[in-house]
Amino acid sequence: MNLPLHLSLAEAEARHLVDGDGHPIVESRELLPAREIEVAPLAFGDTDFSHRRVFERPYEGAWCESVYRSAPVRLYRLRGALVHSSSGIVMLRPVDQTTGQTGLCLLDETIQYIELAEHGIHLDRDVGSISVSSEKFSRLQNRAVHLLAPGGAYNYYHWNIDVMSRFSVLPEKYLDDVLLVPPLRCQFQWDFLNGVASRRAVRLQAVHAPETVEVDELILIPNIGDFGHFPRPEQLRVFASSGLGAPSTATGRRLYIARRNAEHRRLLNEQEVITLLEAAGYEILECETLPLAEQAQRFAEASHIVAPHGAGLTNVVYCDSRAALCELQMDLNVNWLFRRLGNLKGIRYGCVVGENDGPWEPLRPHNKAWRLPVDRLAAVLKREGFL
Repeated sequence: MNLPLHLSLAEAEARHLVDGDGHPIVESRELLPAREIEVAPLAFGDTDFSHRRVFERPYEGAWCESVYRSAPVRLYRLRGALVHSSSGIVMLRPVDQTTGQTGLCLLDETIQYIELAEHGIHLDRDVGSISVSSEKFSRLQNRAVHLLAPGGAYNYYHWNIDVMSRFSVLPEKYLDDVLLVPPLRCQFQWDFLNGVASRRAVRLQAVHAPETVEVDELILIPNIGDFGHFPRPEQLRVFASSGLGAPSTATGRRLYIARRNAEHRRLLNEQEVITLLEAAGYEILECETLPLAEQAQRFAEASHIVAPHGAGLTNVVYCDSRAALCELQMDLNVNWLFRRLGNLKGIRYGCVVGENDGPWEPLRPHNKAWRLPVDRLAAVLKREGFL
């Protein structure tokens, strides 16, 4: 069979892999075509990085882009797939039609950002084999929908954008199938699923960390928006229809999204920023302490938002198009995820970029501490009507 240990879904389909009965094990259909997304220029704050050293994501020079291309969205139907761990690693078991032997093959789209050994998967490249350590093995004889994400199940951003946004394009008939999810440990996970399921009963099956489930027929929509780097407006449909974020009579809120309890990317002088904004009447939000419905409503009612880069800004999906966002970024980790997400909502976006506290080392920059020039921030916010 000469099958590699891992390959992409497109490659797996192109190889016409079959199961023991000769049926194709990978079939797909297009849900959305590729499209180009126009991006509004940086509206205020730091708007020119041509002569400033920064480390950008998703790529160098994205600060001045006017358009990006989002890949097609496809729905894959997999026969006899193995789903392993709460991160949703998927393996195929094609049959060599010449020898009748079965081999294991990992799907690339489900192992991004994952250390395989941490999930009990070991690749022997010399022999060309995969071994899997699992405390529990079961078989699901029904059709199931893959709602897991590599390493992102308990991060608010990745849960919403990588996983829940699949509901925006998932054909409705599949909502009656079993939904494979990680163990739901966070209230926001339950809250959002309850919103999606408000009009029907859904069946959930948790896949635990050391568990492997064989699924007769698995429905997988991989990497919609490429983990948020190239989001597309269709992803936002589920947030608009969730019933969350309906503004009340009180509008014009001004919000600061705090990160003082975060373990990573600590803004060392955040209290100075909070003092500045509190004096101007800003609400200081710690999103992790609020129910999902309250987070959504406050963002829907906001006219001005100031926030360091962090998962709480995922809530821009609930913003009104008249809102304005000033994102506080670190020079070693200038990440345009929320600029692009806000762009889909039509909000006005600008940023103020501070400096990494320590040596210039792009390895794991999202964990670094940093500082922000508060005087410059105050000048920008005053000039742009935030203060």
